[in-house]
Amino acid sequence: MQIKKTHTILLAISLIIVATSVVYMPALQNGFAWDDENYITTNRMVQKLSPLNIKKMFTTFFFGNYHPLTLLSFALEYHFFGLNPSAYHATNIIVHLMNCVLVFLLIYTLSSSVVASCIVALFFGIHPLHVESVAWISGRKDVLYTLFFLASLIGYAHFLKEREKIYYGLSLLLFLFSLLSKSMAVSLPLVLLLLDYLSGKKIYWGILKDKIPFFGLSLLFGIFALLSQQDAIRQDYTGDSILKNIVVASHGIVFYMQKMLFPVDLSCLYMYSNRHFEIMQTNFYLSPFIVAALCACAVYSAKYTRKVIFGSLFYLFTLLPVLQLIPVGHAFAADRYTYVPLIGIFYIIAAGFLYFSEKKWRFARPLSIALTIMLLFALFTSGLIAWNRIHVWKDGLSLWDNVIKSYPFSSIAYNNRGAAYFFNKQYDQAIKDFTSAITVSPNYDQANANLCRAYITTSDEKKALPFCLKAIQINPRMDNVYILLGNMFHATDKDKALSLYKKSIEARPGNERAWYNLCTTYLSMQDYKNAGNACLKAIEIDPDFADAYNNLGNIYLATNRQKEALMSYKKALALNPDIGAAHNNLGTIYLYAKQYDLAIAHIDKAVALGHAVHPDILEMLKQYREKE
Repeated sequence: MQIKKTHTILLAISLIIVATSVVYMPALQNGFAWDDENYITTNRMVQKLSPLNIKKMFTTFFFGNYHPLTLLSFALEYHFFGLNPSAYHATNIIVHLMNCVLVFLLIYTLSSSVVASCIVALFFGIHPLHVESVAWISGRKDVLYTLFFLASLIGYAHFLKEREKIYYGLSLLLFLFSLLSKSMAVSLPLVLLLLDYLSGKKIYWGILKDKIPFFGLSLLFGIFALLSQQDAIRQDYTGDSILKNIVVASHGIVFYMQKMLFPVDLSCLYMYSNRHFEIMQTNFYLSPFIVAALCACAVYSAKYTRKVIFGSLFYLFTLLPVLQLIPVGHAFAADRYTYVPLIGIFYIIAAGFLYFSEKKWRFARPLSIALTIMLLFALFTSGLIAWNRIHVWKDGLSLWDNVIKSYPFSSIAYNNRGAAYFFNKQYDQAIKDFTSAITVSPNYDQANANLCRAYITTSDEKKALPFCLKAIQINPRMDNVYILLGNMFHATDKDKALSLYKKSIEARPGNERAWYNLCTTYLSMQDYKNAGNACLKAIEIDPDFADAYNNLGNIYLATNRQKEALMSYKKALALNPDIGAAHNNLGTIYLYAKQYDLAIAHIDKAVALGHAVHPDILEMLKQYREKE
């Protein structure tokens, strides 16, 4: 009997893996989209797998988040696969498939039902709301934290059954890994209490004592999350808006359930806006009453079963960190937030299916057949919608086209589509979209900065200037905009350029690019002392900054410190072999040192890279080439 059940379990898991794999196969053809540029394609931190960068991952916030294990996973992929998007998508899909298996094992551990476990895992695997977490490379933080989250729950469930400390320690360690992948894992200790509740245990001090280390970690990472999100917390948040935020949170609870049941009009961005709030006012204010009614139903069900309470609170507790009780950002919801919470609702659906299909009623068989048909139809429809939704995530243009269809007045969507055009070097289209974003929201700092950058790229600095000035007027902390302005003044007004680079450093002292530009400007003014200090600071911030080492070599060469210059150029080329100027200067040093073979090798490389080598150097080397 045990062997037969094992075969059934393996068959169910195989079905889940195959069905989910088929649905997500198109994602392997997708490219980079949205934040993938910040996380991977332009992120120097993940593009070199070094001890220093790993340290940075674990000791700094990154784009308003603390998720070092997620960044480390990207660094490992970049090390082996470079910028091949298929590799990153394949990893997301593999981790998602592992999560599907863990969902099955978790539900089976709780229910001992293969059918219920299979239903929950299938819905988890192919529901359209989960496409964002899997088909978006930057959704890695969701699939990765869930992997450890579910494994931690399974470990704790085994601890409850067998009381072996190895399971407890493993569960705690996996929880730490989950938190290091994404701070949304902070809800896990509350779910552990639900496991006790579902098992029929009464809550007493002994049970609560086991949770103290979990709650301690949750509190610590919750503080990290709040600190990392300081800039994203909406400035209009006041104590007077608490009631409104409760209404918004209630709307979130209902909204996600509605999208789960009817996954239509999905978007990667559901916008906060006064216009949206006014149009949806009725729905918003009805939501608390709907939530109250659902709560009453759940409490009533407790007379007969603990499963509805368990599933409902699982949904609520795991959704709690993103219900906007403290409003963050411009979006009131996101599909990715449902990745774990919907497990609770799927569990209730599976339990309800078993309950009604196993009832010995007069029409039990027809009812069972009808429920099975409905369930299969729901699964098929979910898979089909998910398949189509995956194609929306093909690239940035496809993604933001989709958002603009739903939100034609979204300045964020126009700005982000403009960024996608800019990334593809379609500058005219980028300028058009950035202009549309500013037309909708004139005080949108990032859109003004992007329009400035686009005009600079097309060599129209006259048009660029007012938009850069507007961007820093709106947001004086935009350090990279000061760099753009400094670059514009570098050729005509070096003092002005220096002032702007210094303002960039004031806005963000750790901006190595601002220190480098400061170094370059001082070097052009032959202020070698200040130039050297600025370049050394850039290298202190980023020890892998090849251009800064090249500049440092130029400073040493200009001050007759040839030995130091030689070492700096070598270091620059070790980090980036394609710096033509470094090859040229190194070749020149070797020429005067009478190391002609090395001189010829470096000068030839400089020429091959398109660097303009002085004719006298080429002429001097000609005689040594002839001797060869």
